[in-house]
Amino acid sequence: FGIGSFAGKTFVDVGCGSGLISVAALLLNARRVISVDSQASSVRTTERLREVWRRVGLLNAEWIVRQGSILDIDFVSNLPKGDLVYSYGVLFTTGDFRGAMRNIARLVKEEGILFLGLHSTEMDNGHRHRWLEYKREYNRAPRWRKEQDVLIWLMAQLRDRCLAAPSQLTPADRAEFPGFQELSRCADVFFTTYASGRGMDAITDARDWLGGYPYEWITAEEVVEFFGRLDPPMQVVKVRHDAIAGYRIVPAGMTVAYFHAGRPDGHWWTHRLVAISPEDVRSLRQLRTCEPDDGVCLALRAAMEGEEPREAVSGGEECFAYLLSGPAAKGAALDPGASTLLRGLSINGWGAASADRLFCHPGAGARYRLFSSGLLLFSVGGSSGDPRTSVERYSLLQPSFYDVQLRLEPGAAAQSSTDGGAVAALAVDGRVSGNFQDGSCTMTELEREPWWSVELGVESTVKSVLIHNRGDCCSEQLFPFSVWLTAPGAESHTTGIMCGGELVHGQGMDDQVKYIQNVGCGIRGGKVWIVLEGRVSRLTLCEVQIVVMRVVER
Repeated sequence: FGIGSFAGKTFVDVGCGSGLISVAALLLNARRVISVDSQASSVRTTERLREVWRRVGLLNAEWIVRQGSILDIDFVSNLPKGDLVYSYGVLFTTGDFRGAMRNIARLVKEEGILFLGLHSTEMDNGHRHRWLEYKREYNRAPRWRKEQDVLIWLMAQLRDRCLAAPSQLTPADRAEFPGFQELSRCADVFFTTYASGRGMDAITDARDWLGGYPYEWITAEEVVEFFGRLDPPMQVVKVRHDAIAGYRIVPAGMTVAYFHAGRPDGHWWTHRLVAISPEDVRSLRQLRTCEPDDGVCLALRAAMEGEEPREAVSGGEECFAYLLSGPAAKGAALDPGASTLLRGLSINGWGAASADRLFCHPGAGARYRLFSSGLLLFSVGGSSGDPRTSVERYSLLQPSFYDVQLRLEPGAAAQSSTDGGAVAALAVDGRVSGNFQDGSCTMTELEREPWWSVELGVESTVKSVLIHNRGDCCSEQLFPFSVWLTAPGAESHTTGIMCGGELVHGQGMDDQVKYIQNVGCGIRGGKVWIVLEGRVSRLTLCEVQIVVMRVVER
């Protein structure tokens, strides 16, 4: 939804299923939650979940559960409208895709936000009609055939992971009990961990996908066009393609950053800058100095300084392919310094040059550069040379970021020394126990300036470093400490930059704060260091979690 809290909001969950998304809204402090589903079993499950929350004293908001179809206009008309309306993976199974989208739009308040998860034509790899035919046959098949197909589907999932995986066994052993045991262990890991990433067990997921019928798809452009023609009109402001495409949709009058739809393989993209507010456009001159708490500014500056830009355009002296286009582009070229909102502006490209997507205005060219961080750098009115030396001529449209906790490899961790077998890898083993006796904490020898480090695997803008200290005793030994970010493979923290610019002290902190330390960073690099500077001590860490900033769309 692009907001940090649901406080004071009414949240409508269409196709609530088990009710877990509704619980997520409660945890984000929604004032009121309305859970809707057409299936009686889903409604009963959600009602039971609501009762559990009420019984344990966690239900501090109004939670309404209703049974009905999103296709039933009378039912929809009697539902309360929401500030936030959510439906993921539901509408394309109703049998009337567009009717469902039209009705769900009725539930959005005047200043509300709608989020939909829809099957995207761009992501189907050309097999959607074959899947549709299969799903129709699956639902007509006898039970034994359905279970056989579930088995085949699971075998396909295990093929690369287990069946084709490298093995130390001889061909003869792979055909006997050792091979069976090897595959059994691999399959056991697959089945026991599947639910944590998917939200359901593998067998249920297989039945859900194979038997999911009706089944419809839609392109990103069709979604944009559909909601734009509603009365009152709505605008798609964000598209994120995955197995299911996520669409953030708002009433047409709201000011938003930008819309982006495309294929992840790079063959077709469109950036439609529905509305750029002045705050979203910064000149490079502004990046010369960043406030410590301005993480976006720090991330953009790190991206600028960390790599050479890739030219995304080429062409004549005044006209370039893949340019800013549309009426707003012409106005911007006439008055590059205008601070008005740019509406209806598009950037087209990532494919072959197209004559109808070329913007030319006499005496005023326009071009942009892309960075791997997602930084979009553009010049309207003609500009040349390196943008880092001609900052007055260039501006940037900042991308949207989201936070990701990195999965750190045990082999990427190191420390200055090891005492008692408490190796560096224990700080990234996924366990957060603060009890040293549980065997999940590192420890160095007693030495001067002990350190611990981990390679991130890829250069990233690190938003924060979360450190789990010992909780059984000795938590004060960690303080004061510093967190540094360096280039990948650096041999010393002194070649990098200290997060926050100062040591982290423990004075005046209660035990809980001493146990978990969240150090803000906002610096780009490839290796994180934790150092006890200028003193003789042991360094013990029970877990280190690193959150990096990723671009929502590129």
